[in-house]
Amino acid sequence: MFFLSILTLIGCSKEDNEPKEEVAGTFEFLDTGTHEFSIDATDIVATITIIGAGGGGAGGVDYSSGSSSTGGGGGGGAGEFKLLTNENLEGNVTYTVIVGSPGNGGTVSQSGSSGQSSEISLGGTNLYIAIAGSGGLSNSINSENGGSGGSGFPAGNNGTRGEQRSIFSLDASPGFGGLGGDNGSLFGFGGKGGIGVELDFATPISAENGSIGGNGYVKIEWIGFR
Repeated sequence: MFFLSILTLIGCSKEDNEPKEEVAGTFEFLDTGTHEFSIDATDIVATITIIGAGGGGAGGVDYSSGSSSTGGGGGGGAGEFKLLTNENLEGNVTYTVIVGSPGNGGTVSQSGSSGQSSEISLGGTNLYIAIAGSGGLSNSINSENGGSGGSGFPAGNNGTRGEQRSIFSLDASPGFGGLGGDNGSLFGFGGKGGIGVELDFATPISAENGSIGGNGYVKIEWIGFR
């Protein structure tokens, strides 16, 4: 488990009945799953970055017969990216953090799974949430059409269409998988869709699975008094 906490003392003014010092720190959560944090301070103001996990890309469309190659799988949707400033937090209480797990890529002709939202809660009440991206969609066996991209922030791209087999070479290029949604960060991206079945002199070449989405992320940068 990776967990980063940084605490900085900023100054040391002292007056009766006044906070003795200004303090600041950072909690950064990279690993998926449940975590906790507490801040020993008062009058806390925080900047919060919270990102939902991305959806998985769909597998390329499978083939059993026909005169065309098949479509690519849709890309997974990106998780929501939120940057919140001047948020007031309570001191000496335990907050719970969930870093969302990504959606898995779909196998051939199967849709990708949705990611998991990232959350910060207190006493069972959700205070902050970043919604996950949905998995990309595949299509029925032998379909030329690519699957649709999963919804998200932004949504994934559709898989491209397969093509009719050439009457001369008997070849047909596959549809390509749609790119996953990109929220502009290193986290919560949507997984790419898999390519469809290519026909090489009428011989099918297997489609590919979709890829996994990106993990969620949570970071709390705070300043307060002690």
